[in-house]
Amino acid sequence: AISGLVFRMGFFSMIFINTQWLQTVWNYSPSLSGLAGAPGPFAAAIVAAPAGKLGSRIGHGKVVASGALIMSIGILWMNLHIKPEIHYWDMFFPTIVFVGIGVGLCISTLTSSATAYLPQPRLAMGSALSNTAGQIGAALGVALVSSMLVSAAKTDDPISGFHHAWFLMSAVILLSGVTMITLYRKPTAEQLAQAI
Repeated sequence: AISGLVFRMGFFSMIFINTQWLQTVWNYSPSLSGLAGAPGPFAAAIVAAPAGKLGSRIGHGKVVASGALIMSIGILWMNLHIKPEIHYWDMFFPTIVFVGIGVGLCISTLTSSATAYLPQPRLAMGSALSNTAGQIGAALGVALVSSMLVSAAKTDDPISGFHHAWFLMSAVILLSGVTMITLYRKPTAEQLAQAI
């Protein structure tokens, strides 16, 4: 649940801030912004199904950490190379596809890891805990980057808020991978017996 909270904090704020950039800096319409951001979720959808199975085979922590690293690198790359002038096809498009691959590795694996080793009577509770943690993370992340954008809007360099937020998101998503690989463990037979 901890890794899921941290991941969704970075993930949902990434969606929010990318959309804000497209609409306020590049002056895309809301519908064009949605279309411009769509390749990332398409890439995530392609990767998600095999990623969940891979997590069950080699370990959920390894898959989430790999996806978080990919996302973090992609967000950092975009932060360092994005410019106020529109350059969608040569920078934004390939970056969101790359980040989308990381999202696909993380989302399905985090979801399956939440209930992977729970006994049948505890599945609903485990799923609810995971979803609640994710919603809290999403709300915290969007609130945080919103305040960063509003604060920067009052300065001589309003675009700096985007760059600070992307740096933060990159670090937060990387932290989600670190927490997953260090804290998530397959329970012992004794722990499983006690959970029933």
